[in-house]
Amino acid sequence: MAIGTRKLGKVCVFDMHGNLTIGKADIELRNKFRAALDADESRFVFNLRDVGYMDSSVIGETVACAKRVAERGGQIK
Repeated sequence: MAIGTRKLGKVCVFDMHGNLTIGKADIELRNKFRAALDADESRFVFNLRDVGYMDSSVIGETVACAKRVAERGGQIK
């Protein structure tokens, strides 16, 4: 499991790899996403190409991220 971030122009890309499960991936996603929002990012891409499995806690955190960015007028693709 790994979640990396990179900038591609004005877009913040979250590259996710492996199996994303409760206890580590959900917390890491929450923390990295909040840090990006605190840095005034508003355009995001969640790259799930290399994700084999995502449990409900990570799906829930993804929905929470979408809600937080929408409240600021941003988007996740």
